[in-house]
Amino acid sequence: MTLAALNLQTGIVARFVRYVGVGALCAIIANAFLIGLVWSGFSYTAGVLIACGPMLVIGYCLHAIVTFRQERSLAGFLRYGGAVIAGIPLSLACLFVLCDLLYAPIWIAGPLTTGFSFLCNYVSAHWAIARSFSARSLWRRSQPM
Repeated sequence: MTLAALNLQTGIVARFVRYVGVGALCAIIANAFLIGLVWSGFSYTAGVLIACGPMLVIGYCLHAIVTFRQERSLAGFLRYGGAVIAGIPLSLACLFVLCDLLYAPIWIAGPLTTGFSFLCNYVSAHWAIARSFSARSLWRRSQPM
């Protein structure tokens, strides 16, 4: 393996590890919001929509700074917000199947839905923040801060 290939592979792994760490933190926060809202009497649909606002800000800032090591920008935030909002129907569909059809409690359905959304969110966050969506660029090394 060449030094350039090793550097590229190390960068890929490091960025993915950062994504998993930030994604896990965001998932814990989002699930706490959702479970708390549902237990407070909101429907899971309302809970997802209410939790979306603060999670957009938290997720964008953490992914821009930690995962992708990119400058924050309004354009990046709008792309990220659009990508996250586009994933809401998938989340609601998962919650519908798990909660309404399979009668799973929200404390199980919420984390399972988060797991289903993981890969889709990685691709959309990469596109939104690193401004690239080609398969090759998904694995390109992040720029150091």
